[in-house]
Amino acid sequence: MFLGTDSLKLPALPFDFGPACQSEEKHARTLETYSAVLRPSLRFGGGAMERTGFLLNFDWVRAETVPTREQMLMGADADWRMALVQQLTFTPGVEASRSLARRAVFDLNPEIRKAAMDALCKRPVSEYSQVLLDGLRYPWPTIAEQAAQAVAGLQPKEMRSSIEKLLVLPDPNAATPRKVDGREVLVVPQLVRVNHLKSCLLCHQRSAQREGLVLGGVPDWDQPLSPYDDPNGSTRVRADVVYLRQDFSVIQEVAQPGPWSHEQRFDFFVRSRRVTPEEATSLSSQTGDRDYPQRQAVRSALRALSR
Repeated sequence: MFLGTDSLKLPALPFDFGPACQSEEKHARTLETYSAVLRPSLRFGGGAMERTGFLLNFDWVRAETVPTREQMLMGADADWRMALVQQLTFTPGVEASRSLARRAVFDLNPEIRKAAMDALCKRPVSEYSQVLLDGLRYPWPTIAEQAAQAVAGLQPKEMRSSIEKLLVLPDPNAATPRKVDGREVLVVPQLVRVNHLKSCLLCHQRSAQREGLVLGGVPDWDQPLSPYDDPNGSTRVRADVVYLRQDFSVIQEVAQPGPWSHEQRFDFFVRSRRVTPEEATSLSSQTGDRDYPQRQAVRSALRALSR
């Protein structure tokens, strides 16, 4: 994916800067320790034996390891994502509940979503309700529909009033005004994807002097993939500094993969695309007062709560 300079001025993607992008040292050291443990299993095929070892390693069943597991496994194959859900089931804390809710809303595999919902049934609704509400308003209708399915499966009756409030909100894909460089412009949300291994410098800070924690090598596009911790890599990035966090990741086929695998990980984000007043008017005239997909998802969720 390429964004022109005009788009990047927006800023188009949901970048974090300053303290928001810097992990606390305690969390960074946790990521450094546990990612080093998990990475070899994923690198060398990640078969049933490796997944079993992952599930039986009770060191992982800690709240502080949730971000590491989610970041590394959300873009893995279905078996590993199911292992993630199974292990999160036994992980205490709010972060584990939110991670399970994100699997219930964002995963494209219905079996994994069902397993995540089964785990959430045993947890307080207050720990994950915001994930469901945000999902019902997600610009891609598929995610809103999956959020409605999660509401139907979980039956969180205490969320009814919060969900009802979503009915009166405008279409989340409608053009909205935003201040940019002191000037008001119109933007619409747009779901975009980036190739995970080709976007290291988009999401992380470069580490020219090998400073920082959780260093990873930036792969050369025209060379076979080397391990993240390859000491010979010429360019390194800091995983403890994250400018851009994906909503979800998917393994997809690549038509011309070069020396890499035909199946590669893509990360998905919602960016703000600038539109002209004429385009905004055209979009408005096409949609009018129609019952947009996210409102339909909200109604579906409310019907399920009435059963």
